[in-house]
Amino acid sequence: MLLRAAEENGLDLRQCVVIGDRWTDLLAADEAGCGKVLVKTGSGQDTYEKYRNGEYFGRWQEVEPDFVAEDLSEAVKWLLQP
Repeated sequence: MLLRAAEENGLDLRQCVVIGDRWTDLLAADEAGCGKVLVKTGSGQDTYEKYRNGEYFGRWQEVEPDFVAEDLSEAVKWLLQP
């Protein structure tokens, strides 16, 4: 989906960031070369705890968020900082 969006909209995915609340969001972002922000809202808190407790294995364990935000507002503020 990210690759298709990039193609249809002329995006450089290395300049894009995925904000998500599931590890699958971060995996997709990593595969596409995007930045990765995990928000703790929705499923994010559970996802974050599993990550910190080492419950992810293999490829899942290799992916690390660039930033962990409490909510979407904090994620956007992080992205907009100079």
